[in-house]
Amino acid sequence: MRRFIIDIIYFILLLFLLAILILFLPATPRSRESLLFSSIQKDSLLQHTPQPRLILVGGSNIGMGINSQIIKDSLGLNPINTGYHASIGLKFMLDNLNSYIQDKDTIIIPEYSQFEGNNGYGGGELLRMVFDVSLSNIQKIGFRQWQNMIKEVPYYLSTKIRITSYKNYKASIAPEYARSAYNEYGDAVAHWEMPKPEIDRNSSMEKMDYQYNPIMMDYLFNFIEKTEKRGAVVYISYPGMLDTYYQTKDMFLIEEKYKEKKFKILGTPNDFAIPYHMIYDSPVHLTKEGANLRTIQLISKFKIKREEVD
Repeated sequence: MRRFIIDIIYFILLLFLLAILILFLPATPRSRESLLFSSIQKDSLLQHTPQPRLILVGGSNIGMGINSQIIKDSLGLNPINTGYHASIGLKFMLDNLNSYIQDKDTIIIPEYSQFEGNNGYGGGELLRMVFDVSLSNIQKIGFRQWQNMIKEVPYYLSTKIRITSYKNYKASIAPEYARSAYNEYGDAVAHWEMPKPEIDRNSSMEKMDYQYNPIMMDYLFNFIEKTEKRGAVVYISYPGMLDTYYQTKDMFLIEEKYKEKKFKILGTPNDFAIPYHMIYDSPVHLTKEGANLRTIQLISKFKIKREEVD
């Protein structure tokens, strides 16, 4: 019996060591082509783009919902679109940006889902940001983020040993979700000339069990306070989303919380409600026409608020 228990312990240790080995294997060829690796380009933009700068922070709603050329032409600011995936979490987005903030930066954060439950702490994609994209990201990860990521480890390990992660992998990556989908400002543009897929035009983000996370809102508040002491200006806004998504009490709860914190707010939720024909493959992903509309609205609200602040 004692021998059997020892064998079981050895077996478990062997599995554990094997898992650790797989975890630290280099990113697969498929992973290297994914949109998460666009973060390298976006960090380079944050490091090298000269003033005057306008930095857009968020997930794929920013990545696939802004036409930065319009911002550059209209405002004379150098835009940096940092958005690529919401599941890296707002905490990581802000902590990563913190390394690159400069005096006189203008920062716009149009977020929404990051204040629900544990969304702001990230998930599987954040795990990949550490073990695929750059191990140096590990220093930006806190306890709550590890709690969120740990359940994603088994699936992540399985992707490291799949044949499809190494052979014929390019065929399985949609062009609009590839590393190469982004232009020189960080906008996802590969889908602009693609046919618009059909989605549920009555989609709603309202959930019966919506759980507002005040800790994440406080984290945003503290980030803004510290950032503005460094000479930057931070504005909060709303995502460009399918209009039916805005017909929910959840979104207006976030609006009220923004007002309570006395953030510099650009517009209202209704200003960024996008009609169905301008929505791409998700209620939060926009066609080129939708990105243009959302960008023009954002510029309009920014000009108004900038005059108030000045």
